[in-house]
Amino acid sequence: MNFRAGGGPGDSAGRVAVMAAVALTILGWGFAFIPLKWLTNSAYTDHPLSPGTFLLLRFVPLLPFILLYAARRWRCETPPMRARLRGDWPAIAAMGLLVIPGYHFPLNFALQTPLHTGLTSLILNLSPALTYFLAVAIGQERALRARTAGVLTAFGGVMAIFGEEMVREWRGGAPIHFSWEGVGLMLLSTFAWTLYTLIARRLAPRHDSRFVFMTSQAIGTLVLLASAPLLAGSRFFTECARLDALDWAAWAYVSIFSSFIAYWVWVAALARFEASRLASTGNLVPLLVHGAAALFLEGERTALTPFYLACAAATLIGTALVLRRPRAASGVS
Repeated sequence: MNFRAGGGPGDSAGRVAVMAAVALTILGWGFAFIPLKWLTNSAYTDHPLSPGTFLLLRFVPLLPFILLYAARRWRCETPPMRARLRGDWPAIAAMGLLVIPGYHFPLNFALQTPLHTGLTSLILNLSPALTYFLAVAIGQERALRARTAGVLTAFGGVMAIFGEEMVREWRGGAPIHFSWEGVGLMLLSTFAWTLYTLIARRLAPRHDSRFVFMTSQAIGTLVLLASAPLLAGSRFFTECARLDALDWAAWAYVSIFSSFIAYWVWVAALARFEASRLASTGNLVPLLVHGAAALFLEGERTALTPFYLACAAATLIGTALVLRRPRAASGVS
């Protein structure tokens, strides 16, 4: 995955390769919530992993490879890049803390609540709107009329679905797979992912993107490892011993593909694309998640109401507006 930024004749082909990898990443994330629930939610397994155990199991086994590859990518940092590292180390460390404990720890607790799988991904899908408005506020991007309209349209679709859930509760009916605790936890994860994306957008073009990714992952995972006694303690090995072959296949999917490889692609893509445009591709994840939940998790099929589907369509329209290139294209996409 050599997604280096550049400006030569081959750069267009490189951009196509990056977006193809991002498309596969989005597809993978769309199905990731199914194995996540199978591993952590007692409604789908009789041996759920605790949030701390799952967090350790998801990241720590890959740490030796990450450290070795980070050391190798250090050689790809040119002297100007290494000079910039003196000021960028805190931001690289922040990336690791945001994406591993900051994003995943609240997510692991949210997965154990009754919150609907698709709604979980929809809350996370607030990130494109947060990313765009924060990027404009800090001067990382400029406001564009069509992009603003697209972000607001997609955001409106998500909020309308929340409104439907709240109306059900206010009317005294039993909400379908809803949890305010799960919502709060997912909002924490969403904010952490947004900050991670904005920081990575600043750092990836300034350095070798693979070095930035590997080093930030190593820092976050080392902090996780140091916290292992508090996160899981001796129950880590007891819980892991109960996993069967299907559970380990689910672990491989969420740990190797939807975490390690997908985050690698994400940081590499941020070397070439504005944070808001890349983040907007995440609008497709909830639609894939809901389709997968309806297919594999029978108890969640009733949440796919006509109103919900209409809001999902609004999200798609908004995403198309954000992804559309400005007419007067600048050097940054």
